Amino acid sequence: MYKTVGIYKGIDDIEAFEKFYVKEVIPRMLKLPGVIKMNITRLYYTNPENQPDGLQDVQFIIETHYESLEAIHKVLDTPEGQELARIITGKNKGRWQEGPFPVSVALGVMERF
Repeated sequence: MYKTVGIYKGIDDIEAFEKFYVKEVIPRMLKLPGVIKMNITRLYYTNPENQPDGLQDVQFIIETHYESLEAIHKVLDTPEGQELARIITGKNKGRWQEGPFPVSVALGVMERF
């Protein structure tokens, strides 16, 4: 199984971000062929001063699981997938927050043991 991982930080309104993502982005993503599931993790630091450089203000980790690498490419080749990519990377002005904002996205192969 393949997945993308988005790491979000520098979000001005955390509540609005989470609400928008859960009510707008996730339902649309889950309708796309090849998308299996999504996970959203809101981070709470118990000891923020001991976090490694660059990770002190990470607020969300969002994972999207896909059937295959080909499924990811198919999603990104659709108008809906392209619009969602702009939203996810904060490049879609006028939504929950003016972007762009700091986000890192990585692609990986998941194995479960």
